[in-house]
Amino acid sequence: MDIARANTLQQDIVRSVIDDAPCEWQLLEFTMVLVGGYASFGPYVVTEDERELYAGATQAGLAGLELQEAMYDPHEGTWFSFLATVRSGGEYHFTFNYDEPVEFSHTQVLPESWEREFTDHPRPWARIPDWNYVKQTFTEEQWQRRRHGLAQQRAALRAGQD
Repeated sequence: MDIARANTLQQDIVRSVIDDAPCEWQLLEFTMVLVGGYASFGPYVVTEDERELYAGATQAGLAGLELQEAMYDPHEGTWFSFLATVRSGGEYHFTFNYDEPVEFSHTQVLPESWEREFTDHPRPWARIPDWNYVKQTFTEEQWQRRRHGLAQQRAALRAGQD
């Protein structure tokens, strides 16, 4: 994990969310789900009565892609989603989800996305949540063989792009 880079990226996300926010606000939220290279994100203005999506924060989404890589730890994995909250006084907080189920705004996470996620960001078998497709489908030994084969395929694809 690159802590300095993760801190910088979190600040970039907050800056983007604020820059693209409507004129008056008290609380902003930015949510992001990122699994196997597929992402969904959304910036919201939160009031007492509602939580309204607003346009923009594309730079926050791009920084979120980098943030997942910066926060990867081979002993823990990396997060599946996060929620950033920003108060009008500039105070902000990030909550990261490493273990709970996630959904994209329009669909469930596909099995292939989970395979890619744990190929690109391997974590120990014990750190893969029991509810997860990979843990439900494979034994530890089967998954290690499958992940090794997928990693070789992805490396060959990357080599062909260079």
